[in-house]
Amino acid sequence: MPAAMSSDTVPSPTGSSAGPLLGLDGEPLRIGVLTSGGDAQGMNAAVRAVVRTAIRLGARPYAVMEGWAGAVSGGDGIRPLEWDSVGSVLQRGGTIIGTARSAEFRERAGQLAAAR
Repeated sequence: MPAAMSSDTVPSPTGSSAGPLLGLDGEPLRIGVLTSGGDAQGMNAAVRAVVRTAIRLGARPYAVMEGWAGAVSGGDGIRPLEWDSVGSVLQRGGTIIGTARSAEFRERAGQLAAAR
């Protein structure tokens, strides 16, 4: 790619030749992106790849902030992600959406809360 054009400036294509990914309700598929446990190398690259692939295929990606703790709490712990949300993240350490272990998620009630 020319130096003046990075992968962050390429316009985001949407859908696929078969059309957008649809859920059972006929709406665009919603995909939650979650990182769990401790930080590891490549987490931001993986998050970026999932988000941009989802967008290319017409799905709607969401960040589940702070791992399973964010899934259990819901609300502000789940945020929509856009193409630019993951721009310039490859050189950042850790994970841009946070990660946390969750004692609540180990119990059935916590798992049911995360599934809602």
